[in-house]
Amino acid sequence: MFLPRLDRLSREPLARQLADRILEGIETGALAAGDALPSTRRMADWVGVSRFTVERAYDELWAQGYVEARSGSYTRVRARPPRRARAEGSGTVRPEPAGIRLKNAPASLRPEDRIGPAAAAALAQRERMRSAYLGSAAVTASPPRSRSGSPSGSRIASASSAGPVHPDRTVIDFYSFHPDSRLFPSESFKRAAAEALRSDPGSALSYGNPAGHPALRERIAKRMREHGIDAGPDNVLVTEGALHAVDLAGRLLAAPGRSALCEDPTYPGALAAFGASGLRPLPVPDDDKGMDPAALRAALDREGRDAAFVYLMPSFRNPTGRLTGQRRREELLSACLEARVPILEDGFEEELGFLGNAVRPLASMDPGAAVLYVGTLSKSLFPGIRLGWIAASEEWIRPLTALRAATSLGGNMMAQAAAAAFWDSGAYATHLRRVCRAFSRRLRAAQAAAARHLPASARLAEAGGGYLLWVRLPGGPGPEAARIESEVMEACRREGVAAAPGSPFYAGTSPGPALRLCIAGLAESEIEEGFRRLGAALVKVFRTES
Repeated sequence: MFLPRLDRLSREPLARQLADRILEGIETGALAAGDALPSTRRMADWVGVSRFTVERAYDELWAQGYVEARSGSYTRVRARPPRRARAEGSGTVRPEPAGIRLKNAPASLRPEDRIGPAAAAALAQRERMRSAYLGSAAVTASPPRSRSGSPSGSRIASASSAGPVHPDRTVIDFYSFHPDSRLFPSESFKRAAAEALRSDPGSALSYGNPAGHPALRERIAKRMREHGIDAGPDNVLVTEGALHAVDLAGRLLAAPGRSALCEDPTYPGALAAFGASGLRPLPVPDDDKGMDPAALRAALDREGRDAAFVYLMPSFRNPTGRLTGQRRREELLSACLEARVPILEDGFEEELGFLGNAVRPLASMDPGAAVLYVGTLSKSLFPGIRLGWIAASEEWIRPLTALRAATSLGGNMMAQAAAAAFWDSGAYATHLRRVCRAFSRRLRAAQAAAARHLPASARLAEAGGGYLLWVRLPGGPGPEAARIESEVMEACRREGVAAAPGSPFYAGTSPGPALRLCIAGLAESEIEEGFRRLGAALVKVFRTES
């Protein structure tokens, strides 16, 4: 009998403890695929908690893809791909859970097979220069081993800058992609920076390791483990934000004629970075659950060795806010493993899954060296700190670090040391809870306001978390979509509201007009008024169109 034990003296909620104990049972094999969990009533009696607590624990495991539940039946352990064990020397090796193995998964995915000639030349140059420039802080550049808003805070801008019809009116800004400066933890971060300078000024003010400040890499690795990703400090490269991480990976994998397979729509900054590296952004069709696995397999078959990697934002994708479910993530990972093509997983809003959607990252299911995970503090903390990271196997991190050092020597050690001290003080966890509560309220307010104010012809896509919303509008593809979006932008200007047109988010042809709305910097009352104005603008445009 599987009987989890809970620590009633712990500050950790009982529901979370119960979910973790069941998860340990799954990962150690005490609970196998297909095993039925006790009913909520029986489990509550066994461990001495309420049924509500058990229901919350089961719901969390279901959201993470570890169990499945059908009406009128027991909750059962799902068959899942095995998780990759930690690399030797980076911590305790965790046993693979019982479950299915990914079909036709190769024994290994060799990172050196994907490195383009431009990156290889940069690595060789880095090796020649390392003694002169970095001394003992250098990392080897030898080929890896083969292995199996507005600045004031409220994003309400002066209307005069947009030139609206009513000069005394402010513009409610759904366009800008900035967190709310009213939520920035300025004072606590100032104290953390002072502590970093007081305790270890040498590491904060020197060049440091090009992979990043050791203390911050340790904190990030711990956070990755909390997300289910087996990582130690040697599996982390600190970057200047998520886009820098995406750009480094693109440059490492670029070669003439190679393609970066992307969701469509997706982040335009990544598309621009891929193009600057000489990669062809190649859109892969979606369905209502995310990137279509059948379409991905077909694209991988067509591209063959020209497929450099697959770029995915499975959690709260920019621009749609969509959350890709666990089963679909497994299908996409399986397709890439079969084709021996790595995944660049952009988790830029991973920390903001505040609506009960705790789906695990793709990297947590990676049985080899298939996934490079990108994270950032720009959205969860503040963008001015310019700190992001790549978490991956050491076979990826070594050449990525050398490539980064070849062009910038290293990052801002002062900012990194301050961030580590901020983390250690507990202020980051406190701040994260605060912003998650704020964005949760704002997302609910936006969804309610959209239902009240948008015309029936404007369809709001479901958002699983974060602070981005996607509104589909009537109209045809390509030039017609761009024309309608232009008319909507002008109508919005006259109403005193700003939004981002959808067409620039497509690597291919836009299938129809759309808008991306960012609510991160607006209070609930501002969101309400913004949707009222947006609805008025859309009514005027589409009444004219008809």
